[in-house]
Amino acid sequence: MNVAKQNLKDAVSANILSSEQFEQLIAFLNQQTNTTVKFDYTHALYYLGG
Repeated sequence: MNVAKQNLKDAVSANILSSEQFEQLIAFLNQQTNTTVKFDYTHALYYLGG
């Protein structure tokens, strides 16, 4: 599941998250390394000898 910043802003508007929680969560997520596996056109060319 991908969560966008706008989703979190909407949660603040719906009183699910406080503004402080929003800011802390954004700061935490910005510190995390992106470990998403990425396989795109360039990878396909490389592996297929292109």
